[in-house]
Amino acid sequence: MKKTHVENNDVQSLARNGRVGVNADKKMLRVSKNAVIGIKTWGKIDYLVNHRGWAMEL
Repeated sequence: MKKTHVENNDVQSLARNGRVGVNADKKMLRVSKNAVIGIKTWGKIDYLVNHRGWAMEL
């Protein structure tokens, strides 16, 4: 079963989460190295990085 993603919803969800920093102007996600991130959050990050052209920095 496939869940449809919406870029804006995923970005807002990650911005609310204190473990992932979001810079929407540059399409950059910043993740702390010692942050504990769950599987759903990794799925959102994966979608944005691999399918929507966002960049991730550790």
